[in-house]
Amino acid sequence: MIRTTLFPARFRSLGWILLILGCTLALLHAFTGFGEWRFFEFNIPKFPWSSDIGNLISPVPEDEPFIGSRKENFTNELIALLILIGGVLVAFTKERVEDEYLVYLRLSALVWAVYINAAITATAVLFLFGFTFLYFMMSNLFAVLLLFIARYHYLLRKMKTAESEK
Repeated sequence: MIRTTLFPARFRSLGWILLILGCTLALLHAFTGFGEWRFFEFNIPKFPWSSDIGNLISPVPEDEPFIGSRKENFTNELIALLILIGGVLVAFTKERVEDEYLVYLRLSALVWAVYINAAITATAVLFLFGFTFLYFMMSNLFAVLLLFIARYHYLLRKMKTAESEK
């Protein structure tokens, strides 16, 4: 049997909670004007290359210190981490009964997710421009993981219904 490193099955429910919470917050943030939470604002070190894209190519204004601190809100980072950690836990936890066929299903779903994501990304490269493309690429960070989860659970359900019909 092929050995795979997977999380114990008990992490799946935690993964679903984190993933659903992260996706819900992301949709609220993207489509309803749900703002950033003030209690996630922190002072972080500011270096010339870390604040804005303009600082990469333009000199630091004279009234700003070269090195200091700036206020940053981590709401977006929290949402991204919820989706990422939840998605990884959902995607890569063992089933109660793990066998070689489930390893095959995982591999098949992963290959399918990568192919579909590559096709979607290639289409976006050709037809999306500017900030629309940037927003697409930010959401595309999680696309392979979400496509894999959807495809794997579809194949798993299809396998279980075929077994129950026998």
